[in-house]
Amino acid sequence: MVEHLEEFKYLWEDISGGWGLLHVNADRKQEAPDYLVVNISNKNVVLIEDDVVAKKVIEKMLSNGPRIVAIGNGF
Repeated sequence: MVEHLEEFKYLWEDISGGWGLLHVNADRKQEAPDYLVVNISNKNVVLIEDDVVAKKVIEKMLSNGPRIVAIGNGF
């Protein structure tokens, strides 16, 4: 698992890279937040096919204070 996270560490370590989280269900306040890893500058998306790894990457990003945007509010 750790080796898979290392592949994505640029997402939380490279502050100038423009990476953040898109809060895809921001309009549904009653649901738990659901995020997608995006580059806010160029609108690219990182698709992580392993759900466990994706969850860990998002948790790691959240613990490092990423920019969080929602559709229509910064993205």
